[in-house]
Amino acid sequence: MVAELVDGARRELRLRILSALVMAPVALAAVFLGGIAFKILVAVAALAMAWEWDRLWDRAGQRSAPRALLLGTTLAAVFLAAEGFAGWGIATALAGAASLCLFGVRLGRGSHWWGVGLAYVALPCIAFIWLRQVDAFGGRLIIWLLLVVWASDVGGYLFGRMIGGPKLAPRISPKKTWAGLAGAVALGTGVGAATALGMDATDVMSAALVAIFVALGAQGGDLAESALKRSRGVKDTSGLIPGHGGILDRVDGLLAGASLLAVLSLFGGESVLGWR
Repeated sequence: MVAELVDGARRELRLRILSALVMAPVALAAVFLGGIAFKILVAVAALAMAWEWDRLWDRAGQRSAPRALLLGTTLAAVFLAAEGFAGWGIATALAGAASLCLFGVRLGRGSHWWGVGLAYVALPCIAFIWLRQVDAFGGRLIIWLLLVVWASDVGGYLFGRMIGGPKLAPRISPKKTWAGLAGAVALGTGVGAATALGMDATDVMSAALVAIFVALGAQGGDLAESALKRSRGVKDTSGLIPGHGGILDRVDGLLAGASLLAVLSLFGGESVLGWR
């Protein structure tokens, strides 16, 4: 019995690694190239996440009206942002979310959750696009963000497994520990500072400070996703990514991190990392 569990864990780990080795280069290449490649990547991911959100609340596939509004408005909002109209994209997403929430009675009981999903998916995707377009070094900013979020995930996993200790939120995510959170922040901050230094940032200390907030935000996004799945009684949002589950399962921290970095960049004079 124990041997079977170990073999299963190893197979899952190998599958996760293979999937990551395929996805990471594709994502980094699209970010580096920018243009249509990056826009297509974000649009496809946004639609996939909207579809996964719909599955969480309508497993039988019977709620066609809120589903159509969710998918259509998500695509429209992302398209506007991709064409340089981030403000209009945000307005479209918020209007669609408000409509689903306010007119939920007509569309059916519980339709407000489709409105929540619209905001949850579309707004971070718009933030992601805006960060890529914010200045001539937007590509570096996105790569920095990806590395910080990935590092925080790795740090959380390694420190949590090696140190263990008190649970962070046992009712939401039983495996997460305070040691894991500390490791996530530590590694995310270290990688953020090192990457900023390697990318010739004007203020590495500011980059490290921003990395702390991004790492914390990523862990918060992961917890929020865990709480959502627990409330729906599912382990994964879908099976789109072998060994990982769904798109939402893999980018929950990135959604929160991108949103937070966009806000900090906006109020900090667009480029809070101060790239030269």
